[in-house]
Amino acid sequence: MRTLGILTCEVIGQEKLQSGANCLIVANHPSLIDIVFIIAMLPKARCVVKRAVWSNPFMAGVVWATGYIPNDDPVRFIEACIACLGRGESLVVFPESTRTVPGQPLQLRRGAASVIAKSRRPFVPIAISTRPTTLTKADKWYQIPASRPHFTIVVGDSIDPAPAIVDGEASSLASRRINRLLRSVLIQGVELHASHSR
Repeated sequence: MRTLGILTCEVIGQEKLQSGANCLIVANHPSLIDIVFIIAMLPKARCVVKRAVWSNPFMAGVVWATGYIPNDDPVRFIEACIACLGRGESLVVFPESTRTVPGQPLQLRRGAASVIAKSRRPFVPIAISTRPTTLTKADKWYQIPASRPHFTIVVGDSIDPAPAIVDGEASSLASRRINRLLRSVLIQGVELHASHSR
């Protein structure tokens, strides 16, 4: 798409992913093709995908072949994510579980936070923004914006969740704190780019 001039793309901080091994990536999800940019940087990473994709005739074969993780059963989802990280693999999770609705605040579910709380693994936030918006939850795939979209992907520093986890405490409390942390760092990443591009 970039070669054909359909869109442009800028990645900030890609060197933070150079090792490419055993990374837990959390990212916001403004567009249908966000995962394409991330997998281009981490081609061997596994990804959490909504269960409906397994019923899509165009996508089912791909997600089965790659061993991607469905998010339909919370317990199995968390166990599969922790097992993936335990094998030394990289994992991409969108904490919203679906694309962001344009103009609406991030609505994070607890899945990603629960994985972080139970695995105690550091995570790398990736904040994605696009101007103008395209392929959002509010758009049909064939609705083309008036000008060429520019995607900005900001890779943040690895974050240790340990300060948000208290030994002996209910995991739900740690998950809530980590969710607040996730929301904060993802919003800051998007706003940081927006302030620099004005």
